[in-house]
Amino acid sequence: MKNIGLTNFLPEAATEIATRWDELFYFLIGVSVFFFVPIIVVATIFVFKYRSKKHKKVEDIHGHTPLEIFWTIIPTIIVLFIFGWGWFVYVKMTHAPKDAFEIKVIGKQWLWQFNYDNGKTTIGELNVPVNQRIKLIMTSDDVIHSFFVPDFRTKNDVVPGLYTSIWFEPTTVGEHRVYCSEYCGGAHSSMLAKINVMPEDEWLAWYQKSSAPSAEDLALPPAELGAKLAQDKGCVACHSADGSVAIGPSFKNLWGKQEEMADGSTQLVDANYIREHIEYPDKGSGVKGFPRVMPSFRGLLTEQEIMAIIEYIKSLK
Repeated sequence: MKNIGLTNFLPEAATEIATRWDELFYFLIGVSVFFFVPIIVVATIFVFKYRSKKHKKVEDIHGHTPLEIFWTIIPTIIVLFIFGWGWFVYVKMTHAPKDAFEIKVIGKQWLWQFNYDNGKTTIGELNVPVNQRIKLIMTSDDVIHSFFVPDFRTKNDVVPGLYTSIWFEPTTVGEHRVYCSEYCGGAHSSMLAKINVMPEDEWLAWYQKSSAPSAEDLALPPAELGAKLAQDKGCVACHSADGSVAIGPSFKNLWGKQEEMADGSTQLVDANYIREHIEYPDKGSGVKGFPRVMPSFRGLLTEQEIMAIIEYIKSLK
């Protein structure tokens, strides 16, 4: 993400709404400085000029009507102006245009899934065309999440059993980071995604392309393809590859292991075991010592992709 702005401490403003919010933010900073500096200067002068002195008689102060009117009316006008400005930007931000392109978003512990109206599905990666109005219809499979895009200055909660939405119109081509800004469990900080803003012709070519693995991916050795898929599909948020303890069992030395289940039974970790846990993670009693929070990837992975992930796990000996 690039940084722009008067002092380079705000993220890139990648939508018109973001630019409007930044203008209001800088105005508030300017007004605050404009009043803060004179008040501090005057207060400092008064501390020395009117400090306590022996035998000095204090005069009564009976008020100054014009001054009181001034410092009541002027701040009121400024506050009402700021309110009107903020309300105008807020209304524009929350009312999606009718011609916005809709994409469905599902939050899961701990990944973002994006469903397009042509049946295409991506995990952890949202592809949109530049200068196109996009509306996200969002819900959660488990707990409350919050979809936050700093570059777009937009955020909304993602709630199970409820549909919420945000909209944006990206103005610059590039990559923008998505965060979950509502604590949602152990791997909350790893619940990341990226929004790829693409030229319209490139996006259209991607949108119309088959969702099967690319020729470049298919040319990779199965274990390498599996490693890439584990990264792209968010598996690494819960499963380590080095034996360290995470939300789920580590892939390291998992293949061929007799895994102890929560009901006291054991299961051999083979191809059928891995496939079943990818597609039906709620089946059975679950692995002992680990929470049952894995989302189902049924329908989200091709047969070849599942086999590649199996080969990747087999390689981690």
